[in-house]
Amino acid sequence: MTASKLDTAQPELDLTTQRGRVAAWCRWFDLEEPKLKYRKGDLLTSSVGWIGSVGASIDWIVCGDPKSMAIAYRKSEQERRGMLDALRKLEMTEAEMSALLLAMRTVAEDGVDVEEALQLWKQAVYDRRENPTTAAQH
Repeated sequence: MTASKLDTAQPELDLTTQRGRVAAWCRWFDLEEPKLKYRKGDLLTSSVGWIGSVGASIDWIVCGDPKSMAIAYRKSEQERRGMLDALRKLEMTEAEMSALLLAMRTVAEDGVDVEEALQLWKQAVYDRRENPTTAAQH
């Protein structure tokens, strides 16, 4: 594999300009690039609403400052790790833990109702605990 195939920086995107950061955000999240208004390379305030509508960081798009994105990522990771630590303290088997994570993934990725997902998971756990030999055969 060549070095260019391993390079994730996408050097063709100019991340030093607002226009380039908008283009990058659109490429990364498969969005159509908007027709925003610029003056001397700077976004006009009438175009700034797009940033929030797509979940982008205004600090990064407008100023080029990635700090708020790094803070948001770190907070998200800490919350995720805290949740996993809390789950590990529950007395669940590896299969029950995997099933719970699968249920949560269906909530996050497929929009399944969280109460419905947890109810199905809970029923599966009870069934497995009541009939461990039947559950092991599945």
